[in-house]
Amino acid sequence: MRYWPLNFILWVCCLAPASWGVAQAPPPTGHARYDSLIQAGLYLQFPQDVVEMRLLSEATIIEAKRLDLTNELIRLYAERGKMYLDDAPLLDSCLWFLKKAESMLSQADYPEGETLTYLYQGWYYSVVSDSLRAMRNLDRAKQAMQPMEAAMEDSATTRMLGRFYLNLGSIYQAMNHYERAMSHYLHGLPLTQRIHDTITTTHYHVQIGELYRLLNQPDLARTEFEKVLSLTKNGVMPKRRAWAQEQLGELLLTQGNLPEALAHLKDALHCRRSILLPLGPIYLQLGRWHAQQGQADSARAYLTQVDTAELHYRFKTQYFIAWAQTQLAYGHLEHAQSYALQGEAYARQQLNKSLLQQVLVLLVQVLEAQQDWETAFRYQAELATWDRRLRDESQRRAIVEMEAKFDSERREQQIAALGQENAIKDLTLRQQRYQLWGLVVFIPLLVGFGLIINQRKQYRAQRRELDLERTLLRTQMNPHFIFNALASIQHAVLNKETQKATLYLAQFGEFTRSILESSRKVTISLADELEMAQNYFALEQIRFEKRLTLEVERAGVATGSIQVPAMILQPLLENAIKHAFAGKAQGHILIRLTAQEQTLSIQVIDDGVGLISTPTPTPAKQSLGLQILEERLRQHWQKPPSKLLTLAPHCPTGVCITLLLPLSSHD
Repeated sequence: MRYWPLNFILWVCCLAPASWGVAQAPPPTGHARYDSLIQAGLYLQFPQDVVEMRLLSEATIIEAKRLDLTNELIRLYAERGKMYLDDAPLLDSCLWFLKKAESMLSQADYPEGETLTYLYQGWYYSVVSDSLRAMRNLDRAKQAMQPMEAAMEDSATTRMLGRFYLNLGSIYQAMNHYERAMSHYLHGLPLTQRIHDTITTTHYHVQIGELYRLLNQPDLARTEFEKVLSLTKNGVMPKRRAWAQEQLGELLLTQGNLPEALAHLKDALHCRRSILLPLGPIYLQLGRWHAQQGQADSARAYLTQVDTAELHYRFKTQYFIAWAQTQLAYGHLEHAQSYALQGEAYARQQLNKSLLQQVLVLLVQVLEAQQDWETAFRYQAELATWDRRLRDESQRRAIVEMEAKFDSERREQQIAALGQENAIKDLTLRQQRYQLWGLVVFIPLLVGFGLIINQRKQYRAQRRELDLERTLLRTQMNPHFIFNALASIQHAVLNKETQKATLYLAQFGEFTRSILESSRKVTISLADELEMAQNYFALEQIRFEKRLTLEVERAGVATGSIQVPAMILQPLLENAIKHAFAGKAQGHILIRLTAQEQTLSIQVIDDGVGLISTPTPTPAKQSLGLQILEERLRQHWQKPPSKLLTLAPHCPTGVCITLLLPLSSHD
């Protein structure tokens, strides 16, 4: 341990009094003692002595309990749990401390502690491969963070948010959710740049560069690594600088830019030596460089100095490839084949397509040199298959991105057109109001006053109707729904499920056509509305692999002769699918139509989880889609029923949503 004298002094001054309860000298009183423990912890974070950090954390927790610092205890328990995230045998201790922090959240209004607690819990569940719980905790962490983001009171809050998004993106990246990771990185990076937090900004560029490398975008990755070099000049953060030099060397080596790769690798070697970091990863890259140059002796000299225990898992494939190339240059075909086969095993475990291609090419060369034509042909055929897969995957990705871009642009154009129409109507209404003010001069005061009130009511009603139409259009073309549909189509195509993909495309096209046709009409027949709802449910049924069923009871209602506003059943079905069947393997929805005197009753009944905390029927105000639907219906009729839309439990389980529509207006 390089800093043992100073660490021993910290133990004597801070840890021993907290642990033994006695000290040779009078300890600091009040918050001074707690502050000294915090400062000692900040110091120990740099050498990162795990044992001392845990001991100091325990002493700090004891002192915080003594001072009854609830907020600090929440933060300390969360940070203590984080210490065990990288220690696989102690992961249970990690969860224990995080649950301890969560149990104290109800005792204090502390958004920062709540954010850290759920963030680290999400991190824990991602480590143990429980993706569902990880996502749930990360979403709760983002919700807890929102008040701080809205306030943005000082640089400390901004710094905390910047680091939060960095950690959040790192977790999503580890879970292979690359799009979410990049979104959080790009959201948090401007925050750290605004307050000139150089250290966190450097970490952002490190993570973004690594993410671009995983996404096979070497040019963008190189740009990020060069930004890291720019931020670590003059001896600042030498470890990060060494890492960036190493990554650039590896990247350029893979691209075949050997002169620049060698320069960066030599700089990385010098930097690692100056700060006493392990040299194995650099020796590996230098060995690869000489192996690609055909310099077998130099490659062997570097590779023999590599300690495989120091290598990250993904570098081991490169290690065996370099050894195989070196042995092949010496003509040691059996050794070359052995190393290549080990590299193949690691590449297949990592699902690294690029490295697997390199190994297959190398195996073909070795087997051809051994005149094992049958095995060489088998590997050559697999190599050709991988080439086709990569090309097909690239083409499919380009098609999906193009379709998503087209849909996004089309929605933006529709929203812009609706905004222009709204502006024109606003201008027209404003002109009408001015004309009315002119008429008031020539008519009796009482009549003029009545006209003004009436005109303002009309103006507000029309404005409200325009807002509802715009909101309806946005909800009709729900980007999340379209994304799910395209993703399901893509999944079916990738799995060569041609019949399923064709069926899904047909249903998707039929539903989109019905939406566009209905958007031009004020009312449509109840039969058409039922057909559109069934088209939407068919899409969802394919996505949920036919785990949901739909039943329609008409009870003698003449659906062809009854007119209703468009898109009134789809929000009800969407609400039921979204909220009723969480965690259920099967689900059933019933649409029941009944005509009573001058009223049409439409009931949507599900057998889902039901209402937990609402024992009596209440107006449906929880869902935004249901609220918009109720407002549309009240705008459609001048005197709608008092209970237009109600939501109530349905025995034995489930929920019943009821619409009561005036029947006389539609016959």
